[in-house]
Amino acid sequence: MDKKIIAGFVLIVAIVLGGGIFLATRKTGTAAGITTEAGNEPEVLSSTGIHWHPKLEIYVKGEKIPLESDIGRKNSEQPIHTHDEDFLDGVIHLEFNGRVTPDQVLLGRFFDIWEKKFDWSEGKVIMTVNGEENTELKNYVMRHEDEIVLKFE
Repeated sequence: MDKKIIAGFVLIVAIVLGGGIFLATRKTGTAAGITTEAGNEPEVLSSTGIHWHPKLEIYVKGEKIPLESDIGRKNSEQPIHTHDEDFLDGVIHLEFNGRVTPDQVLLGRFFDIWEKKFDWSEGKVIMTVNGEENTELKNYVMRHEDEIVLKFE
């Protein structure tokens, strides 16, 4: 056989094997919606921004804990914040411009901005979203009009 034919055959086999290895090892996980496609590109919730309003109720040992006014608006306005007029209703404002990825709208980010710890070592935490139990807790990706209830028991 001609050496050029053998070299060409070896090159084709190497390309096919390399492509197969790439496809077999690429990341496709969706933990917190961070990676969903080859190349570790984050999932995009919106390319043109969002203006969403999930609601959050927090109970500690049965006592309702209200959100505070102007969370995320004290020094400069954060894209995740509360307003004076509806914080007592538990409304969280998610107001982002441009490209928005799930990691930007995690429930845990709201607690970080609020400067409150999202842990409870004294008992258990139960979270429901729209009436359904959810175990994502601080990794939950908030959506428009979600009704999130956190119970620290």
